[in-house]
Amino acid sequence: MALALCAALVVAVKSEAARTTAATGGLIVVGHLLSRLDVWLCSRPAQFLGRISYSLYLTHLPVGGRFGNLMTHAIGAGPIPRLVAALAGTGAAILFAHLFWRFVEKPSIDFSRWISRPPPIASPDVSAAL
Repeated sequence: MALALCAALVVAVKSEAARTTAATGGLIVVGHLLSRLDVWLCSRPAQFLGRISYSLYLTHLPVGGRFGNLMTHAIGAGPIPRLVAALAGTGAAILFAHLFWRFVEKPSIDFSRWISRPPPIASPDVSAAL
């Protein structure tokens, strides 16, 4: 029932965001019904997307959205060209997010861990006490 509702929403709803949400919900329902959700979430692609998720959140619209928009203008606005443009924009956004994670986010996290380390505690000089 829930899967049928998600499929109907994907087809009927005009909003891209609502369709994406319905499709994602449908995938989660299918994963749960097949008892495969843990396998899917532990897969290398899911782990990779989880690792770059914050970078992807920050950069998906300016990079992927702009790239997809430019592709749509370059190849046309029919259903198939729009699908190709969306897939290309998604690929560009994931690639850029990976680079952003590797060269900006990860070094920033490492640096913040380095500066937040407590200073080493000096051990008392035993020889001075004798």
